[in-house]
Amino acid sequence: MPGNREVRRQIGIVPQELAIYDDLSGRENLLFFGELYGLSGPGFHKRVDEILTAIGLAERAGDLARTYSGGMKRRLNLGASLVHHPSLLLPG
Repeated sequence: MPGNREVRRQIGIVPQELAIYDDLSGRENLLFFGELYGLSGPGFHKRVDEILTAIGLAERAGDLARTYSGGMKRRLNLGASLVHHPSLLLPG
């Protein structure tokens, strides 16, 4: 039976309020949240690139999140909840 830590790793939460950092770029936000889950290395950076493409922010990945529109920030928020390959995604 998995422990609490393992269960938390399997869940992604998309909070209703934005949980991104305006002073970080889109890429830096995803890297930050992935590192919270202990992710690192080339595979992790590839995953970040895949998410940026999937959420339509690849071309703006280096821009500070504060320059994003409201919809772009919501997509980045979603991307942060997906970066660690959760098995289950929940609204927060």
